[in-house]
Amino acid sequence: MIDIALKYGYESSDAFCVAFKRLYGITPSQARKTRRKLKRYDPVLFTLSISYVKGEPTMIEIQNVHREQMPPLKLIGKRYTNADRVDGSYGAHWQEWFDKKWFAPLEALPMLPPDVETGCIGFMRWNCADFDTSFEYWIGTMDLLDTSVPEGYESIELPAKDVGVCWLYGKEKDGIYGQHDRCVEAIEAKWELYTDPQGYMYCFERYNGERFKDQDGKNRVILDYGIYLK
Repeated sequence: MIDIALKYGYESSDAFCVAFKRLYGITPSQARKTRRKLKRYDPVLFTLSISYVKGEPTMIEIQNVHREQMPPLKLIGKRYTNADRVDGSYGAHWQEWFDKKWFAPLEALPMLPPDVETGCIGFMRWNCADFDTSFEYWIGTMDLLDTSVPEGYESIELPAKDVGVCWLYGKEKDGIYGQHDRCVEAIEAKWELYTDPQGYMYCFERYNGERFKDQDGKNRVILDYGIYLK
């Protein structure tokens, strides 16, 4: 798998597995086991064009790619799977969180150290070898490792690791929440991604932080996208 990934320009077998899964809907190992016939794609050259509406760029910009240190943390929230998607996303679950004020008990928990950024977290982890059944999407907050979990919530413990972070700048209607592949590519070009002992990768989106607000009076925000590094 590593040899194939490197041959076709991927930095790791994990990156190749993610791209393969998005294109064909199954993992490389599943394709090998089932011997399913796959459509072959020749290399494609892309030309970037930027469209404008009333003089404003509509594309989503990656403004910054940097490395942050994260202490051992506890993610507290509620867990969802691929089966919980509504129209392909988890937007309905986010709306439920706000409607039912589920963030309120978490906001009362102890504060993180000042050098660790906080916010509402959309956290994802998955095992590339079994994406369909292993994928998890969490909504919640990151808290200190010894924080007690409020009734009705779940938690997972996250190791002390560096994370690569992209700042995505743009508007919701232009697709700021659909930039996973671009961010992974930008981060993986600089650092190697982390996989835990069970084969899981970790990434997150950080909302309602200091930068997630109207930056210029034109409904553009900065969304942090992070992924754990080796």
